[in-house]
Parts: sequence; C-alpha cells; structure tokens
Amino acid sequence: MDIEQLKADEIAKLSIEESFSLESLINEGEDALLPVSIEFPKRDGTIVLASALIKPLTSVEYDNAVRLGMNKRTDNILAIEILKRGLFTTDGNNFPIELIEKIPAGVAMKLVEKIHAVSGISINEDENEKLMETLVGF
Repeated sequence: MDIEQLKADEIAKLSIEESFSLESLINEGEDALLPVSIEFPKRDGTIVLASALIKPLTSVEYDNAVRLGMNKRTDNILAIEILKRGLFTTDGNNFPIELIEKIPAGVAMKLVEKIHAVSGISINEDENEKLMETLVGF
C-alpha cells in the first residue's frame, strides 16, 4: 500500500475521532464561563492584573448588542452592550452595569476582543467594516 494513502487514511481517522456533535458544543458553549486576566491601570499609574469571567455570545445576543449599539452610533456603547451580555464577575454573576460603564475605554476594548475571540467573531478591521456595512445597509 502507498505510504501517502496510509497517511491520508490516518489523518481522516483522527479527524473523525476528534470531532464533536455540533448540537452538544452549542448547548455546552451557551452557558460556558471562561476565566480571563486583563491588565488594569490603577490611579497611581501602576498596572495590575484583573480577573473576570466571559462567555461566548450567541448569534442572537451579538445581533442584539450590535443593533442597540448602532442605534446609539458610538463604539463605546457597542462595547458596553457586548460587555453587558458577555462579562461576569468571578463568582459567575452578571457584571453590574454601573461598573461596566466605569471601565477604562482601553480595558473595555480588550475585554470585547476576548469576548469576540471566544465567540468565534473575527476582529479583523476589514471584516468588521464589511460586517458593519452589511448591518447598516450601505
């Protein structure tokens, strides 16, 4: 037998054995809370690591965040809408909106990037521009 064929067969076998049911992954992922650490600037100018939990956003959650964020027409409002849905305290509770609104802008954007990543959303500028054009309609 051909070595290349054996190699292809082995790769195919591994791929099948390592695949998971899409349904089970969706159900598991909807409620998954993942730990993150992020650099946070303190008043005295030092930077410390802060921890929180994030979750992947579903298509509906992300669509609602974008729709609400676009209605207010600022990136900061969009970030807040995403954080309201995807950021949790270390004990698993929704992060209070009062605190989300006080997060430094750069920290908020880093958290949004992390939520995008675990949600499978590209943070590529060109792709985001195309997405926004599609959502806005021009």
